[in-house]
Amino acid sequence: GKNFPAESWGTSMEACRRARTMRARHADMLKPQRLTMRTTDFGAGSLFRVFRSTARCEGDVVGVVEGFVVPPLGLLHLDSMRIYNSRLREQRGAFGVGLSLGLETALYGYETGCHTAELLAINDDDHTHRRLVRYYRRLGCVPVCEVTGDKPGDVAHMLVWGGAGTRMDFDVRGVLEKWGLWSNDDDDDDDEDIAR
Repeated sequence: GKNFPAESWGTSMEACRRARTMRARHADMLKPQRLTMRTTDFGAGSLFRVFRSTARCEGDVVGVVEGFVVPPLGLLHLDSMRIYNSRLREQRGAFGVGLSLGLETALYGYETGCHTAELLAINDDDHTHRRLVRYYRRLGCVPVCEVTGDKPGDVAHMLVWGGAGTRMDFDVRGVLEKWGLWSNDDDDDDDEDIAR
């Protein structure tokens, strides 16, 4: 089941209604790209994997996000995002796949009671690292700190993510709003439903 904390996202019924509305909007966004999305939850909402596949063959995976949630902290931890550029067709760019994976992940975070998502833009080389940081900023992430291995606090980050890079966060609601899935008009619809 989904964990909608009443104190933060409204009543459970309102949160369920909002989640259904946002999922419908996201499905509409995916239709022109002819790709499907699937989220696998590995036990009690703790570990998850989001797959993006071609519509004709679910085994033809073009992108994957992996991570876990920590509901008591309202935290969505992203371990990795992989996009298989060689499997993309000419009509779809990597950002479109990454954006839809990011939105699906944000929706999953909302449904599991998370407010903040954390990730590391890994720094394997300067060129790729700069591209990753730009990519995640465009999605809606903000830099938190540089993880270089030079500071005592870096050790924990490096153990968790397995490398150095830029630690970034995104606000779950903020990303959903930025990309048009969360609308404050939905709150007005809820008020109308209650008034009826």
